Amino acid sequence: MKSITQLLLLVLALLALAYAEAEPEAASTNWRGNGGGSDWGKAACIKRAPNVQKAIEQYCNYSNGFSIPSVHSGNHKRVGNAVVGITGGCRPAQWLPWDICFKQFYEMCVSGNGRGEQSRVYGKKKCQKWKISNPK
Repeated sequence: MKSITQLLLLVLALLALAYAEAEPEAASTNWRGNGGGSDWGKAACIKRAPNVQKAIEQYCNYSNGFSIPSVHSGNHKRVGNAVVGITGGCRPAQWLPWDICFKQFYEMCVSGNGRGEQSRVYGKKKCQKWKISNPK
């Protein structure tokens, strides 16, 4: 039994190494955008709408995800005129990992209008209402 476990661990290690070789950017991605890898559009969002990017940073948080609905999801973040937030009546509540929060909001900012504004619907049964507003 011990040798089977060791063999399995060796195979998994080789697969991980092969994946890292095949996808070097994905293996070294730093989601905080401070030195390497993809930033999910953070730099482009900063250029297009700096206050939107700052609001996304405050809203998504780097250390924790959150549920929708929850106190956190309802606590939209404002920087200047930019407001970022998610509403929704998901039942049961749906967990949103922090990295997905960043990825989807940055994509919205980059593909939105000239001020980074956009609304989208995500989640199971489309119960999450994501919105970036940034009026003049």
